[in-house]
Amino acid sequence: MINDERGLELSGTSKQGAQTLDNIISHIYNYQLGIPEALEALLIEHPQFTMAHIVQGYCVASEGRFSSLEAAKSIVTKLNELIEIAAPRELLHIKALDLWSQGNLKDSFDIWESILRNWPLDLLAYRQLTGNLFWLGERRRMLDVAAKTSIVWHQGIPGYGYFLGPFAFALEEMGEYVLAEKYARQAVDINSADLWSKHVVAHVMEMQGRSKEGIGWLESSAATFEQHNAFKGHLWWHLALFNFELGNFDKVLQLYDDFIYPKPSTFYLDIQNAASMLTRLEFQGINVGNRWHKIVESAMEVAGDASIFFTEPHNTMALARTGQIEQVENQIESLHHLKHSSLQQEQYIARELATAINYFHQRQYEQVITRMQHLRYQQHILGGSHAQHDILQQYLIMAGIETNRFSLVKDVNANLKSPLFANLKCPVFSTIMMPL
Repeated sequence: MINDERGLELSGTSKQGAQTLDNIISHIYNYQLGIPEALEALLIEHPQFTMAHIVQGYCVASEGRFSSLEAAKSIVTKLNELIEIAAPRELLHIKALDLWSQGNLKDSFDIWESILRNWPLDLLAYRQLTGNLFWLGERRRMLDVAAKTSIVWHQGIPGYGYFLGPFAFALEEMGEYVLAEKYARQAVDINSADLWSKHVVAHVMEMQGRSKEGIGWLESSAATFEQHNAFKGHLWWHLALFNFELGNFDKVLQLYDDFIYPKPSTFYLDIQNAASMLTRLEFQGINVGNRWHKIVESAMEVAGDASIFFTEPHNTMALARTGQIEQVENQIESLHHLKHSSLQQEQYIARELATAINYFHQRQYEQVITRMQHLRYQQHILGGSHAQHDILQQYLIMAGIETNRFSLVKDVNANLKSPLFANLKCPVFSTIMMPL
């Protein structure tokens, strides 16, 4: 069999095919453009390349919609024809993709972890496991996986920087900011195109209230962002968030229009970025004009279909804010129908948050408080970072302000006294940070 650059066996290909797949995996980690086209070309040349089919399946399944899983099932069907030539590691990947395609993502976690126990240099299993653990709120397990894998990695192994980035992000989400920044900066030093690791440094600065420094960090490489795929919008979102915290609202709107949501998009991160930023701005009394109307058509298309459940409350933000009551009702009704038994808790929380957000935009603030109070310590299960989750807390704070529930506001607002908000210059939250 042929081996990849980290010595892992590959079936159904040549040395040149293996090198091409190594490059594609690097492009995936770097969020570079043209990955689907590169995979298609590779599979035309090497139709029995098992791992290339697996990578294609993972890319399709990662689109963040349950409806996309049908296409992943078709790829599993192709892979089942290659079982006789597949290497043991590849057989496990096929099983993981098969489970995921059936909506049973959580069982795929154990398989990816098994792959990493036996083949710890498998960057594909590492990426799928750490990334999907994040989107199901399993931050501690994400760090545990990366830490155990770290034992075998060193700078002499190709792709070392790609190992460091997810490790650094797991450290950041668990509050280990010094180590997180150290490893993320090291990854960027190894590879200046490592968008994920640049993003990790921004997260650390966000959590430590280093807004001005965060602007400098992101602006220093912003000229290269447009060389990357849709993930680039999230880097622009972070830059806008730093400016938001400093009260630079005109700059936030300019970044929004030019880079965060310049055109309609159903990509889950684009909807999350756009809806949460417009909500933040409106909570500060900023007139965002007709910007909601550009999001709403996309939100209508994907509402109720998100396999990354953290997207659903953001879909509701767009739909409820623009008065699409029937569409919100359809979304919430869809979330009553269980997508998969293993996702029952996540689906329930997504539905309750969507309902609460809908009530907020109907000015039924007591209903918002009733639902969101008991979800405060559970919403992390939907995935998303600490920086992303604060918009949900802001809905609860604003409902408390509207109902003069200032003891509730003070309680929820305790989080805002952390270093995360050290530089906050937003009028509403600057006011409520005063002693009550």
